[in-house]
Amino acid sequence: MAMTTTPQSPGGSGGSSPRASTGLRPSGPSGVVPPGRHQLAPPKVTLIDDASRTATVVEVRAHDAPGLLWRIGRALGECGLDVRAARVETLGAKAVDVFYVVGADGRPVTDAPTRGKIAARVLSALTG
Repeated sequence: MAMTTTPQSPGGSGGSSPRASTGLRPSGPSGVVPPGRHQLAPPKVTLIDDASRTATVVEVRAHDAPGLLWRIGRALGECGLDVRAARVETLGAKAVDVFYVVGADGRPVTDAPTRGKIAARVLSALTG
């Protein structure tokens, strides 16, 4: 099972859901993006179970900005995780970063409450 976390918006429900969320949100009273303006999708953090047997896979999708990797790395470190490998990509203005992490015991994180805290901490680092 994968866990996805997105920021909660007023009147909407962010949080965890199985696999992916749409990432769509209205931008104004009519929900229409004004001409010449681009709507930024909210950051999304997904923990994917079936991508590795030896690590917990954390996928982060966010608008690229200076210091983005530092904020993600700091959040993972504050959760007591070690990054074993990472794949970092920037597609236009969007960053899609994948981290293979393990707990202090060198094993994947399987505890649901801990996984929820990891996703929430990384998302907080992206939005706060």
